[in-house]
Amino acid sequence: MDLILVVLYKQKVSESNTLLSLLNCKESLSEKLLFVWDNSPYPLDPADFFFLEDQFEYFKYFNSKDNKSLSELYNTVIKRIKFDKIFIFDQDTTLTDEYFKLVDSAAITNIDIGVFLPFVKNNDRVVSPLPYSAINFDHSKLTKKGRISAKDKTAFASGLCIREYVFKRDNIWFDKNLSFYGIDYKFILDYGDFNKFMFLIDYKLEHSLSFTEEEEKEVKIKRFDSNIAASFYLASSRFNFYQKLILVIRSFFTSFKMSFKYSDFAFYLIFFKNIKKIW
Repeated sequence: MDLILVVLYKQKVSESNTLLSLLNCKESLSEKLLFVWDNSPYPLDPADFFFLEDQFEYFKYFNSKDNKSLSELYNTVIKRIKFDKIFIFDQDTTLTDEYFKLVDSAAITNIDIGVFLPFVKNNDRVVSPLPYSAINFDHSKLTKKGRISAKDKTAFASGLCIREYVFKRDNIWFDKNLSFYGIDYKFILDYGDFNKFMFLIDYKLEHSLSFTEEEEKEVKIKRFDSNIAASFYLASSRFNFYQKLILVIRSFFTSFKMSFKYSDFAFYLIFFKNIKKIW
């Protein structure tokens, strides 16, 4: 049986785009287990719980209460629940039944591939999957679908479908040194070290991108800190000196721009706090 993992945090069912979408995909979910891991300090309202239990034939719910890191959360679920394929979603993804049909069909005809994913766009620019690079290229015209090279690629976690053997046979897990940003990128990079291909389905996933949204300054500061730390951590083992230098320069100017935009030197200080992680 396949497993669908949805991670919630301080949201009701009616507020989660992912759960609302899955309610319209019940045809494809009839033989899949929906597991909702709630990282909130308090559980779902009983009415929401019983509603989901009534709507899905196979349903499990767990409230961790302590907001575990995503890497720990993913690895815990993967180790404890047996499955053929796992579909990973955050709470803010919009999808249709076609997504599951395309993944399931591709999985049947490509038994040698362990990772299946859709593409994600932001302002007509492909943001997932992408080549791993120190330089931002224009990926607006990336159109190749199907079997694509997995080497040196990154991708978002939400919408990822992964076969069980990737974890058990290839021993590829989500890096516990990362808690939020970079977890998905690191996993796909590690997958590409051991596998030639992944499968990009012809499906555009609608996904909320936090780094493009306006938020309170304090939230932006926390996201920036996590993002910079993850970027430098990944680059430390995969980039050469010149690639690292390019990333450091780019990050420096980004921190300066953010400090100017929000009138707060915290972004600037975050850059210097994390720079040691890259060398």
